[in-house]
Amino acid sequence: KLFGVVLAAESGAALLDRDVDQAGAQLAVVRDLAREAMEELRSVIVHLRPAALEAEGIAVALAKHVDVLRRAHRREIVLDLDGSAPVPAAIEADVFRIAQEALHNALRHADAARIEVRLRSGPEGLRLSVGDDGIGFDRAAVRGRHLGLATMNERARAAGGTLQFESAPGAGTTVRLEVPA
Repeated sequence: KLFGVVLAAESGAALLDRDVDQAGAQLAVVRDLAREAMEELRSVIVHLRPAALEAEGIAVALAKHVDVLRRAHRREIVLDLDGSAPVPAAIEADVFRIAQEALHNALRHADAARIEVRLRSGPEGLRLSVGDDGIGFDRAAVRGRHLGLATMNERARAAGGTLQFESAPGAGTTVRLEVPA
C-alpha cells in the first residue's frame, strides 16, 4: 500500500502542471491508499501481544481488541463477556489469537454486517464463539488451503481444547472453541 501511495503521489506531482483535474484524481488515490495502509497497520499492531493480556487478562484484552476493530472497520461487533475464572497465561494467549484470527476472517472475507463474540470462563472451563452474518463458505472447498483455519486448530490443540467451524454459503460462519478447566 505504501508503495502505491508513493507512486500515486509522484504521478500527481508530475500532472500538477499539465492537468490539475488528473492531479486531483491522483491525490484522491493517495488518500484512499493511505487510509487502507493505516487500517492494515492498526491491524498488524493489534496482532502483537497486547500488554492488556498479560496485565489484565483475556477479557480486558479482547474488549480492547474489539474496540479497536470497531473503530478501524466501522462494523457492528457485539462482545459478550461472562465469568471471571482464572485462565493460565499460555491458554489465554492461544484463545486470544484464535479470537483475533476469527475476527480477522469475519472482517476480511465474510462481508458481514454484524459479528458476535462471546467469551465464557467458569469452573467447567473456557468457551469462545465468534459468529458472523456474512456470506459463509463451503468448508470442503477451503480444506487445506486456509492457513488461518489450520493455525486456529493448532492453537486449540495446544490449549487442550476443541475447535469447531460452522459455515455454509449464504449462512454466515461461527467458530467455537471449548477448553476444559
